[in-house]
Amino acid sequence: MTSAPNSTEICVELKGITKRFGAVVANEDVSLDVRSGEIHAIVGENGAGKSTLMSILHGMQLPDTGHILIDGKERIFHSARDAIALGIGMVHQHFMLAPSLTSAENIVLGYEPGTSLKSNTRDATALVRELFNRFDLQVPPDTPVRELAIGAQQRVEILKALHRGARILILDEPTAVLSPEEVETLFSRLRNLRSSGITIIFISHKLREVMALSDRVTVMRRGKTVETLTTSQTDQNQLADLMVGSSVSSDGKPRPVPASHVRESMLRLQSVQSPTRPGNSGLKDLDLDIRRGEIVGIAAIEGNGQSDLMEIAAGVASPSAGQVFFKGNDVTRLHVGQRRALGLAYVPEDRHRDAIALDSTAAETFLSTRRPKNWIDWFRPAMSAADKARIADLMQDFDVRPADPDVLCRSMSGGNQQKLVFARELADNADCILLGQPTRGIDIGASRALFERIWRSRDKGAGVLFLSADLDELFSVADRIVVMFDGRIVSELDPQSAVPRDASGFMTGAAHAVL
Repeated sequence: MTSAPNSTEICVELKGITKRFGAVVANEDVSLDVRSGEIHAIVGENGAGKSTLMSILHGMQLPDTGHILIDGKERIFHSARDAIALGIGMVHQHFMLAPSLTSAENIVLGYEPGTSLKSNTRDATALVRELFNRFDLQVPPDTPVRELAIGAQQRVEILKALHRGARILILDEPTAVLSPEEVETLFSRLRNLRSSGITIIFISHKLREVMALSDRVTVMRRGKTVETLTTSQTDQNQLADLMVGSSVSSDGKPRPVPASHVRESMLRLQSVQSPTRPGNSGLKDLDLDIRRGEIVGIAAIEGNGQSDLMEIAAGVASPSAGQVFFKGNDVTRLHVGQRRALGLAYVPEDRHRDAIALDSTAAETFLSTRRPKNWIDWFRPAMSAADKARIADLMQDFDVRPADPDVLCRSMSGGNQQKLVFARELADNADCILLGQPTRGIDIGASRALFERIWRSRDKGAGVLFLSADLDELFSVADRIVVMFDGRIVSELDPQSAVPRDASGFMTGAAHAVL
């Protein structure tokens, strides 16, 4: 747990903030105060209004009613530039970087020094190096962002905000895409920033991290603030109960695998290879077997081939060598749609890129993977009332808010977008389920509900491949854990006898490969 700052001066105060999107009330009479030089966490279920509130503070949304006070003076923000001018920066969960530009170019983009292209380039590089040294946030300045690991891209986002003069830094789910080692590095850097006078507000669903980093924590539920607590005077159980409005069971250990299942292979990758790319090791003669009635967890640091493994297993990408077998049949040349038809479900790591279309409705997104057999059906003007009714029932069952098939995905919170993907992928009792970072951005209640569904699917005989950057989560859910490093499986662990720390040495290459 971090030590609280001495300052009690309020630098941010939100009073009576209300924001509606049509019939949906995202924030209702919300009040919040943040002290200068503190790390202040905001937690809550998906759809609790956390990101909307921070978007209002950053000038990206206008509140319908309420007041924003910065350093005691009321302010009205018409755009993010108004907030930036007052020293408020925001790092979004989905990074807002130009992949083809270098780190330095991204950091100064829109706020370039100098007056000519030549002086801009020279001065920008010098300025960025000075930022690196001042805040101890190192990234290669001349490397295109697309070639950087996720942790380095996040540092570029933070440096971009600091270059613009941020003294109040908002971080939306900052650890969602980071490995455990990157999380520790980030926390160290954030504590340094706090020591230099930067105020940090961060949204998170990971209560263990909230307890480790924050000085105070505000709990939101269904668009309202419930309570603000000093972190040292609360615990994870109290925060979880406040988030959901009732007691949340802390029992997360995996259930034993039913002995009745015949343990034949459900999904098998044999001698699979994929090419090495910047920031990604590719796969190197990888063999992996997911059997009926088991959950196989993958532990790996970003860039060690685990994303290639998931995409090749799903049929989104093809291996450069090797074969993929599903229920005993060679499906190496079958694409993801054909594998779905055979009984495979797939939740991708990046929901915005691979799982949903933001400008489509929930119903359209749900039906996007259920192609009609008759091509003429593609030209029908509307889906049936029965389709919509079933989708509404599934949305209700998976606690997607609002449970409205006609709602635009763009207007839903990230967690509810993810739950919509769960509803689509888990509705048909698939024989094999591939889950790429499935709890990224969803709250503790939704995570535990998902785990229950995964266990039920396994108990019915499904094979599950489960990729997560959260080692505690992997060891709580999986029956078997494989550890990847440099495109290979280097260890296999039993969660009943091993602990997360046992995986760390293999993930970093410090321990010798045993497979």
